[in-house]
Amino acid sequence: MRKDNTISYKGNFYTLPLNTYIGPDTTVFLKAEEQTLYVYTIDSSLLTTHKLCSERGQTIRNTDHKRDKSQSLETLKTKVYQMFSSLPRYKLFIECLTNEKQRYLRDNLQVLKSRADLIAPDILEKAINECFEKNTYNANVLIQIALHYQKEEEVIKQNTVPLTDVNTSSPDKYQYTPHISQINTYKQIML
Repeated sequence: MRKDNTISYKGNFYTLPLNTYIGPDTTVFLKAEEQTLYVYTIDSSLLTTHKLCSERGQTIRNTDHKRDKSQSLETLKTKVYQMFSSLPRYKLFIECLTNEKQRYLRDNLQVLKSRADLIAPDILEKAINECFEKNTYNANVLIQIALHYQKEEEVIKQNTVPLTDVNTSSPDKYQYTPHISQINTYKQIML
């Protein structure tokens, strides 16, 4: 077994669940039947199955193998709740996410856990409100909206010119007489 949680079999690499590799002595057992590769742990429990690939040099992936399943779903949900418990609609957003995206709830919660803390709470709240307006309950969409708002605020801050203190004690310093054009100049151009 390799450090990147893959195994090599007949010229191809097959992925294994995240954190299967524990150290250099990590061992798995393979069994190929018909067109399926079965991968077992030392104690003979099934880790995963893959459809055998007849080509060479391919990496056969199971997208589920990238998911971190070390935390229980409820523990993860609690941690995500606590991150922004001060925001009034945040908990409601998580509940709607739970109802709407049950199959992908873990993925959505992990996105919130890893990326939401990079966003200011007021911007996140604004993004949550927009998600409610659009009836969209997806963590990736929420983060993208929040990043958009955050970028807008940065642009506004960069374009804001600070006012300098005007010294009213010496008004002569700010006296300016604009240049006055002569009407004859324009009359000549018109002719």
